[in-house]
Amino acid sequence: GWDVDRWGEALDRYYDEYDSMGTDAAARGPHMLVVEQLPTVWRVRQIFADPEGDHDFGISAVVDLASSDERGEAVVTVTAVGPASERT
Repeated sequence: GWDVDRWGEALDRYYDEYDSMGTDAAARGPHMLVVEQLPTVWRVRQIFADPEGDHDFGISAVVDLASSDERGEAVVTVTAVGPASERT
């Protein structure tokens, strides 16, 4: 899973390249979220708003649609945090 150490390592990699991360409305806008809708899952990527506008780092995850329907809330599994080249 993604415990505090794993999140820390992932974010350390980001901050090794960038000094800050945007959190304003533009950073949270729909253009920073990619959703691939498949029959049983959605693959999602929240892109980080870096100060240079590279938009390479982000969080990749899978939303299990059947489990989400059953529970009445999104069932999200983080699969990667890092550059787009590391998405799974």
